[in-house]
Amino acid sequence: MLRSGVARVYRLAVCKGPNCAFNGANEVFQAAKQAVEDRGLGARCLIAWGGCYGMCAFGPNLVVRVHEESGPAESLSSADFRLVGEAGEYLYPGMDPARARAIVEEHVGRDRPVSALLPANAPRR
Repeated sequence: MLRSGVARVYRLAVCKGPNCAFNGANEVFQAAKQAVEDRGLGARCLIAWGGCYGMCAFGPNLVVRVHEESGPAESLSSADFRLVGEAGEYLYPGMDPARARAIVEEHVGRDRPVSALLPANAPRR
């Protein structure tokens, strides 16, 4: 939660590059989408397809960012097609449906990044 008591809004993007797609990105996307619906988090989480993040060997890859609400939500945000390296950006590699559901529940639902699913060198905030 933000200090003002207003919940963060997240943008969750699943890579749709060829390697990620081959390794199950569609199932990861569908599991994340269903988890958001099942937990009633639709107002807190926008789900989108992303482009190739260049982490093909580790896919399917999922990226979670805090969504900036300064404008309308774009269905194909340019940030969904690259890693921007900003604070609040989390790359989750090696996704499967169960891990995607865990990310929705913990990261989106409880505002707690899932450290066990982040790369070993990822910053811990």
